[in-house]
Formats: sequence, C-alpha cells, structure tokens
Amino acid sequence: MNSVFYLPLVAVICPVAVATQEAGLVQRCEDARLERDALLMLQRIQQGLTPDADALLPAVDRALFMQGFREGLSCKPETVLEMSEMLSRQSRELWISQIEKADFLTPHAAQPGVVKLDSGVQYDVFVSASSRQNYKARRAHALEAYVPGSRLRVSVSGLPVMVGEAMYEAPRGVAWRFLLPVGLLDEVDAAPLRKTGVHTVEIFAVRESLSRELRQEARDYFAVRTPALPVIQLETPGMFALRSRLLGMCVAQGQAGADSRLLARVEAWVEAGIPPAEELDARLEDASAAYDKVREELRQLERRQIAAQLMQLQEQLPGTLRLSNGLLCRALPGASVPLDQVRYVETEELGTEQYWRVRERVVHAENDLPELVQSVAAELPAGRGWDIIVPPVLRGEGEELPLLYRIRVEAPKGSKEIPLLPDTI
Repeated sequence: MNSVFYLPLVAVICPVAVATQEAGLVQRCEDARLERDALLMLQRIQQGLTPDADALLPAVDRALFMQGFREGLSCKPETVLEMSEMLSRQSRELWISQIEKADFLTPHAAQPGVVKLDSGVQYDVFVSASSRQNYKARRAHALEAYVPGSRLRVSVSGLPVMVGEAMYEAPRGVAWRFLLPVGLLDEVDAAPLRKTGVHTVEIFAVRESLSRELRQEARDYFAVRTPALPVIQLETPGMFALRSRLLGMCVAQGQAGADSRLLARVEAWVEAGIPPAEELDARLEDASAAYDKVREELRQLERRQIAAQLMQLQEQLPGTLRLSNGLLCRALPGASVPLDQVRYVETEELGTEQYWRVRERVVHAENDLPELVQSVAAELPAGRGWDIIVPPVLRGEGEELPLLYRIRVEAPKGSKEIPLLPDTI
C-alpha cells in the first residue's frame, strides 16, 4: 500500500469553522432541545400534581409543590430521604392513634343476624332468595381479607383455624363475612397488622364461580349492615404541606443543573395552566421529532465540513490529481498496464477519531471497477494502478456512510505491461 498518499488521522483532526449556516443550525438545535426538555419536565410535574384514580389522599397544593420543586433542584438526595421518612413516621403515628380508638366488633355484634362465637369470631351471612344459589360455607374458595370499614386489603397466608371452624357451623348462603380480632391470627399474619394498629380483620368468603352480579349484591348487603366508624384522618394540615413540598422535590431529583431558561419556561407554563395529558403528550412528541431532525441536519453539516477539509489535505499531497467528476487520484509507481487488467482490490474508509477508519481487502475476479472510475478512465495517469479518493458528495449522505472512501485498483502480478507513451506525439 502506498502509505504516502494519505495523511495520518491525527493530522486531519482540526476544529470545524463555524459558518453562518452552522451557527443558525446550532441555535435551532439548542432551541429545539430546550423546548423538548421543558415539555419533559412539565410532563413530570403534571404527573406529580395528578393523583391516581384510587388515591386516598387529595391532590397536593400546586404552590407548595413548585416550592419543593425549586428546592429539589439544589438539595441533596439525603435531604429528600430524611423528609420522606419523617412523613411516613407521622402518617403511621396518626393512623395508629385513631384506629386503636375504633371499636368495630362491639357494634357489629349488635346487628340482627350476626352470630358471635365463644372464640371471639363473628360472622354474618347473605342468603339468596333462590335456594338453589345457596350452599354451605365450607364450599367457599375465594377469600378476601380487609380492614373493616375500608377497602384496605391485608394478607392472610392461611385460613385461620377459628374461621375454618365457624364455616362448618354457619348456615347455607351465598357469601359470608367473618370478623375476628387480630389476636386470633397466626403470629406471621398478625405481626404487621399490630404495627399499624389494626385489631380487627374482615374475611369475605364466596365461591369462585359466583356471578359478578350476585357477588356485588352480597357486598352491598354487608355494606348496609356495617356499623358507622369515625372518619379516619389520614393527614394533618402540616403533613399535607410537607407531602406537597416533598412530591415536588422528588420530581426535581435528577434535574440538578438545569438551564435557567428551561426552568423559567416551565414555571411560566405552570402559572398559565398545564394542558391536558393528551395535548401535552402530542406536543412532546412533535418537539422530540423536531429536535431529532435539526440535530441530524447539524451532524450532516459538520460531516461535510470535515470531509471538505480532508479532501483539501489529500489534494495537497504530491502527485495528486483532481479528475473532472471530483475524484482525487494518484498513480501507483510502476509500468502502465491496460485498464481492463486492473482489479478492484482494496477499500478503506477515512475519517477522524470521532468517526472511523476501516480497511477491507476484496480481490475481484472480473474487471468490475466502480462506475465513478470507469467514467473518467481517459483522465487516469499512467501507472500500474491507482489510489482514488471518493468524496461524500459522490456517494450520497447517510447514517452509516464514512467521510471519505479510498479505493485502490491495481493490476495483478504477471499482467502484461505496456510502455509509457510520451505526452506528445
């Protein structure tokens, strides 16, 4: 290989001149990135301000949320963790202080039809008007355990013995509700409930094959017969304020170092009113596509500029000719051979360290020179072969194309050489 023809890659790594076109693209790319990142941040804020459909707590205060968001941009993760643990501790203490005062078993036992066993277990039964739909409780398979007066589901690994015995004694029906003190549960099941102050468990028993309508009718029956309990206060005003700030701080985590223009735009959007989720998703999708498009335009411009510099450096090497179609060519030393005897033997991709350099050697049996070379065959200087540089403008642009191609074509050994002809006859 003629190593003189191309320069080492280190020699061609140089700064790209910032032309007017590039400056405009850089500004467009920055504006598009700012728009996309602002919408991403706004989407996270919207998700934080929107409670889940089954959330027990009300939506947070927007002003306190944004205050926490601004604090979270500069605070350490340890601070957020400490505040979260403090809020969890306050919530647990508030829950226990109220649930321990709620006596559910005593008023429930006074309901007509409720059976209270010596073990402390109480049960109620829902009977269908159609006797064909009633069955013995021991044939129930679906068991759901709750904290009475709420839909807070709890875990019961196995059917408590006292409940199993009561199911054999209970009359026929469609569904049964068993109430038992936590003390009757196995230690494994009772331990987490005691920590939260729960002292009564409700077990709803039905057959798995029971229709949805009949199951709902049974739930409605038990709901009417549920004694009224005092309303449990889930949080105090101070806890609400802390939760609002904490949620904003959690959303801000990972946004440290955000651009001041980005934050100003986001806060302006929040003040003006966050659009609905569907509209925000559509805007974010459009902004992301616009950013990707202008970023690709900038990348292609930079590639063209680097390729032009590489072409200039290659053209400055001794013995290099520029052909009419834009190719650069240098003859390999040796006696000239007919064009139909040269073979396409090697391809090399030239670039800078930020791109790549790959060499591939492929010897073709037939004369299948690239059309770009064949079209200017008459302009090729005499030689045993040629090194040819192909600029990207002749190959098109694309994600996988290198900056420059170097093609070597030469005659195989043993080819019939022809004498060099004089320049003039």
